Amino acid sequence: MLTVISPNAIDPGALALNENPFPPQPAVRSALNRSIDAVNRYPEFLPERLRDLIAGHIGMPPDRVVLGAGATGVVMQALRAVAASYEAEGQLLHRVRLITAERRYLRRLLSAMGIATTDAHANFMYLPSRGRLWHDVFVRAGLQVRLYPDGGARITVGSRASTLAVLSAVGKFAA
Repeated sequence: MLTVISPNAIDPGALALNENPFPPQPAVRSALNRSIDAVNRYPEFLPERLRDLIAGHIGMPPDRVVLGAGATGVVMQALRAVAASYEAEGQLLHRVRLITAERRYLRRLLSAMGIATTDAHANFMYLPSRGRLWHDVFVRAGLQVRLYPDGGARITVGSRASTLAVLSAVGKFAA
């Protein structure tokens, strides 16, 4: 059976709604009475004035103040962050294209050296061991790659300089 809990200012046992047990203070009561003639109107839709007042009172920038009924304010901040991230989509896609091109370049040159790699669609590529000691190759070259117990290595695709460093290390090993 589902028990419905409703607020009841008189019931001292109503403890499920995280409410303040005290009635409004006289100053709050007075402010409410003064605003009663506008109670039929919606408040400021995005409460920027209230946010500014609170921020000023606590000495914080307004963008650090979240207003809302419980989780609503948090959700509002998350939505704003997601919406702001869309502004960076063009920059992100440009970076994805650069990494993709660099990964293809590295894979093509490793393949020309007889080195098999996985065809990853990420910012890394995996070099299976196939009898090679990738640990020795990359440690000697001073490159930090992700090494696996089976002897394989995962290389994060970076700049052209890091690609050339990988090719140089592998080239010395293959020679």
